[in-house]
Amino acid sequence: MLLTIVIFVIILGLVVFIHELGHFMVARWFGVKVEEFGFGLPPRLWGKKFGNTIYSINWLPLGGFVRLKGQDGDEKDERDSFAAKRPWQRITILSAGVIMNIVLAIVIFSIGYMIGMPSAVSDTEGAVAVSERRVQIVDVVPDSVAVEIGLVPGDEILRIDGQDIFTTEEVTNYIRSDEDRFLNLEIGRLGEVVQLQANLAEQERAELGVYLAETGVVRYGFFRAWWEGARAAVSLLVQIVTVLYLMLRNLIVGGAPVTELAGPVAVAVL
Repeated sequence: MLLTIVIFVIILGLVVFIHELGHFMVARWFGVKVEEFGFGLPPRLWGKKFGNTIYSINWLPLGGFVRLKGQDGDEKDERDSFAAKRPWQRITILSAGVIMNIVLAIVIFSIGYMIGMPSAVSDTEGAVAVSERRVQIVDVVPDSVAVEIGLVPGDEILRIDGQDIFTTEEVTNYIRSDEDRFLNLEIGRLGEVVQLQANLAEQERAELGVYLAETGVVRYGFFRAWWEGARAAVSLLVQIVTVLYLMLRNLIVGGAPVTELAGPVAVAVL
């Protein structure tokens, strides 16, 4: 538990630092005075002034901030004030944090693909190597046998009735050809092997109710890794924006309770 908390704080700290660094760099680029660049939230633990900016480390590591001159709309008559800048410049400064987070995602994904990262292996053209192939459950159908016996996304199907499984086709073909429709499943879950039994005899069609994918640790060359990293980051960005739009829309029309929203602590628990 302690290790999980430490890892979460480090990751959140990195994300926040890069985000605030984006605001800082673009503000300086446009000639806006940065009064303080703080890592963590006050009270202040340490601070030192270099040039016109105080660089501080604060006691609460779950955050950070950049304090700009004129960010509250005052000091409009001074050239180095945020409030004195043109609208497009202020928009760029405010957007720089998000842009830097996108750049960070691209860098992380790209490095991951250089050293090898778990991915679906259905489209691995140009990959240098694909190792640790496995068949994993990516989703389960509600009210299905899979739900009843406790299968969850991320589970790896190792064997069915003692037979090794290597492809999704092998899973489908075995289940459809099994005469007694009773399956002994060996499932890999978080480094452990779980034994489950599935009775499909009462169903019209022999189906577990799972969506499967063949995954593996995929590694690309240097230049291809940057392309795949950028593609993965943009794909996730589109998904995140779509989910945020749907969530806000549902909140307005009453389709989703506010209690489903989560802050940093809930994210760490998940």
